Amino acid sequence: MTQAVCIKCGAFKHGGFSPCGACGFEPDTETDAAYSLALTDHYFPMEILEEISASIRGGRPHPTLPPHQEAGFREACRPYLRVQAKRRAQMAKARRADE
Repeated sequence: MTQAVCIKCGAFKHGGFSPCGACGFEPDTETDAAYSLALTDHYFPMEILEEISASIRGGRPHPTLPPHQEAGFREACRPYLRVQAKRRAQMAKARRADE
């Protein structure tokens, strides 16, 4: 399973898009999703992810990517975000119907 670093608190989690078990953060913007995808063991070795995790847990922001790489990750995340938006809309509609 994919190991990832939470971009908000630095905890390790399974999958870049999964909610963080430590802080509850779930990426819902293109930028957050892009960095959540990037900070996985698909793109960085575990040794580097451990350094990034320690840095974020120490209060520093997640590292930034070169603009062309960030653009590529943002593009890769768009289908996920479309599905998430659809899911949220369906959940909101179901809640309204229950009221």
